Amino acid sequence: MSKRRWVLVGAAALGWFNAGVVWLIQFSCYPLWPYVGRSDFWNYHGIWCHSTWGVVLVPSVVALAGAILLLKLAPQELPRWSLSLGLGIEIAVQLVSLIWLSPLDRSVASVTGGLNLPAYERLMVANWFRIALVMAYAVLTYWMLAKSLWTGVRITGGQWLLLVTSALGLYAVGNVWLVQLVCYRLWAHVGQGEAFNYHIAWWHSIWGILFVPSGILVTGAVALLWMRPSNLKVRFVWIGLGLLTLTSVGTAIWWAPLMARLVSSDGTMLLRDYRLLMSTHWIRVALVTAYGVAYFHMLMKSANTLRPEAS
Repeated sequence: MSKRRWVLVGAAALGWFNAGVVWLIQFSCYPLWPYVGRSDFWNYHGIWCHSTWGVVLVPSVVALAGAILLLKLAPQELPRWSLSLGLGIEIAVQLVSLIWLSPLDRSVASVTGGLNLPAYERLMVANWFRIALVMAYAVLTYWMLAKSLWTGVRITGGQWLLLVTSALGLYAVGNVWLVQLVCYRLWAHVGQGEAFNYHIAWWHSIWGILFVPSGILVTGAVALLWMRPSNLKVRFVWIGLGLLTLTSVGTAIWWAPLMARLVSSDGTMLLRDYRLLMSTHWIRVALVTAYGVAYFHMLMKSANTLRPEAS
């Protein structure tokens, strides 16, 4: 594969990774802040600010760099308007984050250490603009990728299915890395009196944003056994389904029950179980990352034509 297509592949993958990050922030990070407790919020928010840069800020900046590179290194069949639109969206993401979201985020922790409710409510609303922009870029890059992989060829049902499953796989990768590097880390900084309600709020928040997309992904993975593109070997489909099965079974019998019993009804965090979750969850991170890569790899393999391009 030429470097022209590699830049596009990287931009498309990062677009859906970032989508997984921003949606989880909106539904399972920000909504939990009122449950932290006034006396603990200042320290909690400081940990949040320091822990998000690697999984939120850096991928966002890299996505902007990728959009700039695409102006020079995009496959020739892509229209210039799509490249300019992509760059415009990524610039807008950075401006919204720098000028609007970052000041609101910094002002959420009041001078007295508690949650500044008016700033928090404005942050919740403002983040929808970032979500809309990130999703627009993710969809646009996948459109460009499909156009590059299948130029002049009608996309089949199996290829459409691969587009959806691979996008949701990369979305899940963004989810799981944010959970491991930010969400779980913050649990140790919630006050004892608030830990139980915080924990329940977390559990309720992840059903729609994590489990529903995962269910769609599993359904699509099973459907690929019958709808796979003719030029995609069946062993790839079985590998992806196997990774999904391991993740689902491991979550059901180990990680979900372990998470459920971390906090007792009196608010006490069971530190031994918490450390066990933090260490063993890396296995789940690896599995989710593996199936995200696997389905994206299948998308590449399903291309009807991979023409050599000028480098």
